[in-house]
Amino acid sequence: MVPLVQWSPTMDASTAYGRLVDNLATCVGRPELFVTCGKAMAHLHVHSAVSGFPNYSKEYKTWCSWGDKSHFIRDAFTDAHRHHDQLKNLGNEGDRLKLQANARAALRTVVVYGWETCLSHPNEEELIWYGDLRWHHANGKTPSYEEFDWLIDYLVDRVPDETDDKTEGSSEKPDDETVGDALLALSGMHGLGSPTKRSSYVKALVRCMAPTRPSRVRHAALRAVSDAGEDLASIANDSMSQGLDATLLDELSRALSHQNSIPSSDFVDKRTCCYLQLISALTKNDEWCKRLTSDGLVEWCISSSLYDTVLASSMVLDKVFLTGILLHINPSGTDISPNPVQEKKWMLVNSAWAHRHSFNKERIEALPALVAVTRQNLPDFTRAELADLASAVHEALQSLKDRRRRGWLGRINVLLIDAALPIVQELYDELSPYAEHPSASQHNNGS
Repeated sequence: MVPLVQWSPTMDASTAYGRLVDNLATCVGRPELFVTCGKAMAHLHVHSAVSGFPNYSKEYKTWCSWGDKSHFIRDAFTDAHRHHDQLKNLGNEGDRLKLQANARAALRTVVVYGWETCLSHPNEEELIWYGDLRWHHANGKTPSYEEFDWLIDYLVDRVPDETDDKTEGSSEKPDDETVGDALLALSGMHGLGSPTKRSSYVKALVRCMAPTRPSRVRHAALRAVSDAGEDLASIANDSMSQGLDATLLDELSRALSHQNSIPSSDFVDKRTCCYLQLISALTKNDEWCKRLTSDGLVEWCISSSLYDTVLASSMVLDKVFLTGILLHINPSGTDISPNPVQEKKWMLVNSAWAHRHSFNKERIEALPALVAVTRQNLPDFTRAELADLASAVHEALQSLKDRRRRGWLGRINVLLIDAALPIVQELYDELSPYAEHPSASQHNNGS
């Protein structure tokens, strides 16, 4: 929604926002009023009028009670699309400028809804790494790639070559703020778009990751590529039929290789995790493995500095992704032997399960991936390591059950626990013989 109400310049926006939060809390059972109130709150954030997080605790609990923000993201996305389409039929410069401003404001509004449990200013860096801008239609269906075609065109028009002074076909100068917003909105696609737009989208992503781009643009582009990692890996072997050629994919690989040398952001752990998520997806594909090796990314992944950084972080998913990378690379093609790789994999998996006593939302969401990578590596672990792992998984299982009984942190997190419990239980069932009767297990396996 692009709000039509003009707010008084003398208004204390933070005070007004606090009151809107109070109103929002009373409207959870009245969807129309809730949506209206939520959009008014977003309007204040878009125009940078809110200082801090007024009444954060109440806002957090209210959004948790409501559920996801798909409705809000979808409406803002639709408004931006409408204003963009209207630009095609206007010749009056004044009207064009107004529609351009409305389209930009609507895209800013999309980004404001990126956090699950509150709204924030769209330029917050945390939104790049922790935001989730996926949305669905009212009937629950996921939007098609074609529904993002217009936004890819919008991005391409605003990301010229470095030598261009202005964007082609537009009177606007490059607007890095809008480019960052468009990239974040496109990250909600979790893919590379429709076949007719993939080539132009990947070219734009490569340009956005250039070292000369502002950090918000580079980081938003990295997030968009990371969220499209599985799609990118799946089309690599048939790239020409998918609208991509090998040369363009080579350029993308080289652009990615620059991202690990750029000075870290304040959210270094999450940024590293996002990067590793992408590389983990790509290393499942032999063609991409060759590219990443040639551009030095595999060497970076097996470096002691990265290993130490990931091992020391408080996250789980970074350990999962790095373990997956070590699982897929070929040690014979590197300067390390298989044994150190296996030792690293064990330390990473063991460290990830070490958070079993202090689950938070991020760690619970990571459990399916952690279980999967743990199971993949079981043949490489010693019986003593399997016994330790069985004990850790058992403690994690008991911790999850305890949090489920207490209805931990609301409905959304209870649903996450319900999804994780059977997966962790299956892994423990597989490992339990080592914990209960390690000597018998060793005897039965010929030890």
